[in-house]
Amino acid sequence: MKYNKLLIIAGVLMLMLGVLSCTKKLDEVVPQDTISKDQALKDPNAARTLYHGVYGLFRSYSSTFFQLGEMRSDIWVDGLFTESVDGGLQNLYRHNISSLNVPFTNWGGFYNLIYNFNNVIKIIPQTPLPDGEKSRILAEVYGLRAYVYYTMVRTWGGVPLNTEPVETITNAAETYKRRTGADTIMTQIK
Repeated sequence: MKYNKLLIIAGVLMLMLGVLSCTKKLDEVVPQDTISKDQALKDPNAARTLYHGVYGLFRSYSSTFFQLGEMRSDIWVDGLFTESVDGGLQNLYRHNISSLNVPFTNWGGFYNLIYNFNNVIKIIPQTPLPDGEKSRILAEVYGLRAYVYYTMVRTWGGVPLNTEPVETITNAAETYKRRTGADTIMTQIK
């Protein structure tokens, strides 16, 4: 009986010490949900987080890439998607796409990806990362941006080309660009 009381008292003391010691550390932690440009320019880990973030964003478009790529290719057999209840998938499979039947609005949301790629391409050379790592990151992000533009050209032909990040918007008309020809986009990709 005496042994059980000692165990309970020791357990309570350990729990109290653990809780009290954690509160000091928790006061030092600042929650962070975004990475500012200033952080990435000063802290190499923030720059790496920025780089990893664009990969996470890119992965979130996997179904769009599938639908605009493999879904419209010849690798699928008739019946797999033609009998689907989803009319959008049927239209993609049958290539029933026109100005009246648009499967993806707003360029499939790809300009959000391109905006983030352009930011990384501009910021990474200015960060305190080692030169080899900067070169690797830039090569990968240029490749990702090229893949997105390739998918867009394959889907819509000429699309607006934007290789610079949008820093500030003083006039909404600045955000609207004319379509660039598919040949020019392919040259940019290469």
